[in-house]
Amino acid sequence: MTVIHDEKQIHALIRKHRMDTWTEASHLDFQLQIYEKGEILCSPLMPLDSILFLVTGTVHVYDLGQNGRQMMLSMVCSPKVKLMGDWEFATGHPTPFFAEVKEQAVCLALPMEKWREVLLRDVVFLRRLAESLAEKLSSSAGLNTLSATVEEKVRFLLENPADEHRICNVGKTAMLFHCSQRQLQRALKILCEKGIIRKEGKGTYVLREGKSKEGPLP
Repeated sequence: MTVIHDEKQIHALIRKHRMDTWTEASHLDFQLQIYEKGEILCSPLMPLDSILFLVTGTVHVYDLGQNGRQMMLSMVCSPKVKLMGDWEFATGHPTPFFAEVKEQAVCLALPMEKWREVLLRDVVFLRRLAESLAEKLSSSAGLNTLSATVEEKVRFLLENPADEHRICNVGKTAMLFHCSQRQLQRALKILCEKGIIRKEGKGTYVLREGKSKEGPLP
C-alpha cells in the first residue's frame, strides 16, 4: 500500500466523487491510499484501521473453507464509490473475511479511531454505512445460493443496484459466480434470446427495460 500526500490530488478526488454526499462533516482530513493488484486489503488477522472509500479499482471479498478453498462473497468495484471497513467500524471487531485487490484500488481513507466519535453522530454517513452493509449481504446471499442457476445469478446481478445493473467483464463475473466463462456465456446467450437482457458491447450486458423484478425466469 502506498500513501499519497498530494493535497491537490486528494481534493480533486473529493470533488470528483462528491464525497460531500457521504458525510455531513466538512473538515475531514482524507488520506489517499493506493493498493496494488494481489494485495490483501484486510483479513481476520489484518483488520482495516481506516474507513476506505474505493473510488477506482476492484476488490474481491471471500471466505476460506476448511479445505482452504476460496468462497467468493462479493465483488466491490468502481465506478460508483464503495465503502470498505464498514464491518470493522460497525462492530468494533476484525472482519471474518478476506479482501484481495484484483485491479489497482485507489481509496480515500479516514483513520477509524480518530474520526469514530464524529462519524457516529453523522446521520448521512451512518445511512451510507447501513446501505453498504446491506448491499454486501444482499449480493452475497443472492450470488451464493447453491440452488441458483447461472441464469438466475445473472438476473440477480443485473437487478442489484449495488452492481450498476450491468455486466462489464465476463471473466470477472464468472469468478464471482463460481462457474466457467463458457457456462456464463451460454447463460448470457439464453437470456439474450429470451429478451430478458441485451448486449451493449463487447462483454457488456444489461437488463432490458421492463424486465426488472418480474419474478422467476421463464
